[in-house]
Amino acid sequence: MMYELNRNFINEKDFQNRIAQGLEKLEIDFYCVDGRDFICTFQDGRKFIFTLIEVKNGIALLDVDPIELTETIKVLNCIN
Repeated sequence: MMYELNRNFINEKDFQNRIAQGLEKLEIDFYCVDGRDFICTFQDGRKFIFTLIEVKNGIALLDVDPIELTETIKVLNCIN
């Protein structure tokens, strides 16, 4: 499954503030937890933790937890 993540990284506090203010209307948003882990929140409230495995040519291979599968996620304007 491919997801386009075309938002810039935001930190956890900003993310929570935007949710609290009702500003977060995007289908997918996420923030960096540390150098390799990301939390992605879907509009319906589902949250997934991703661990970055590698990035090649703008394609990030992420391991998805708790789902036991690996998905390729196309990252646009996200990986520094």
